[in-house]
Amino acid sequence: MLKKSKKNLLFSIYTRLVCNFVYPELNSINPFNRFKTIKDKDNNIEETDDLNINNELIEYFNNINNEDINIKYTINDDLNNYLENYKNNPDIYFDNNNIKKSNLLVEFLKLSCKITYLIFDLFNQ
Repeated sequence: MLKKSKKNLLFSIYTRLVCNFVYPELNSINPFNRFKTIKDKDNNIEETDDLNINNELIEYFNNINNEDINIKYTINDDLNNYLENYKNNPDIYFDNNNIKKSNLLVEFLKLSCKITYLIFDLFNQ
């Protein structure tokens, strides 16, 4: 019984995180049918094929980062710029389209402003 409740708790945490993140359109992700709970005949939650989705998502982000490396402006540059010039005013940094940003940061902001703000704020501490 404890194992089942722990699994349900982890699933709840995982789905809560997923709700704060919009997945890009990828081959293995159907935006209308993502991360649904699959239950067997005894009403136990079955494992899903999330590893495939995560691997594809990592590859997607790596490709964007590689493009940024080629143009010599990466998310590391974004973070340095943010910390040096905008750390007390994140809204100006993230909302201003005239401030140069890496493609990866732009993609992160499209997929989840909330999580992106939180990550950058962690570096502010």
